[in-house]
Amino acid sequence: MKFKIFLIIALWATQVPAPAFGQGEFMVRPFSSIGKLQLKLRPKPGANGVTESAKLQTYEPNVTNFSGIVVGHKGFSMTFGGTVPPSDAAIREKGETDYRDYQFQFYFNHIGIDLFYQTFEGFYRSSAEESEKSVLSDGTKAFPQLADMQMKKYGANLWYVFSPQKYSITAAFNQTSRQTQTGGSWIAMMSANDINISNKGAPILPESQRAEFGVNGNINGARLKSLGGLLGAGYTFASGGWYLSLQGLGGLAAQQFKGNGLQNTATQNVVSKLYNVRGSLGYNGQTFFIGFMWLTDQVTTEVDGLEIEPASMRAEVFLGARF
Repeated sequence: MKFKIFLIIALWATQVPAPAFGQGEFMVRPFSSIGKLQLKLRPKPGANGVTESAKLQTYEPNVTNFSGIVVGHKGFSMTFGGTVPPSDAAIREKGETDYRDYQFQFYFNHIGIDLFYQTFEGFYRSSAEESEKSVLSDGTKAFPQLADMQMKKYGANLWYVFSPQKYSITAAFNQTSRQTQTGGSWIAMMSANDINISNKGAPILPESQRAEFGVNGNINGARLKSLGGLLGAGYTFASGGWYLSLQGLGGLAAQQFKGNGLQNTATQNVVSKLYNVRGSLGYNGQTFFIGFMWLTDQVTTEVDGLEIEPASMRAEVFLGARF
């Protein structure tokens, strides 16, 4: 089977020394999640030959749900599960993707660590209009597909919570503890990542848009190496076990950018924009919990009238118990 995903999450939490928080020794958490990468090529009309007719182009892999169970003891937990292959109809419509998704997260009182490695091969152009789709013999309207297009992303986020007695990342994002009082904290993050995009020498943009994108119309890949810092805040609204946790950070990164098929093929030192947004909501009781969480991690780079914006996303529904 060509389509596959591997997801491993390791979590570590320490006891938060405040009466607003509690923690069980054992934890079991069944879940179902979906994770993907997305690439946006956004033209800037009027710059370097980009015309007013140039349109945002978005590319995505064809991915399905990953389901499993998290089991843990005294804050340490591991995930076991598997993916459901896409249907034949979905493959005809969006193509087939071979992918791997490894993610490790460690949460302490003050510190959170995200480690990730993702590879996707086989994309479809999700921004295609109806007139650009192909009608197959069975009536399926198929998106334009780039079977050889690849995106690889690996790196780390290290974030620091200034007031963990008011905002618990362990309660919000792995349910190894509870936050029963409303509160928030400023958060700082360091981020390092390496993103490699390739279409094996073939242009990524549709033929009708290459001239409209000006000097960068023949882009067929790029390498983005970024190191930066972000600042933001997290806040949890808590009432009777119910909670809503929101966390958003933004910042800048020094980036080494090298594009293939662009006017300037040399390595360029540029400044990129970083965004990291995540949230969680649900019920987190003394023993049982249920909820939904999501995260988005995005890098935006502008070179010669073209914005290149890779983003990784993950959403998960879960339920479980601590005892």
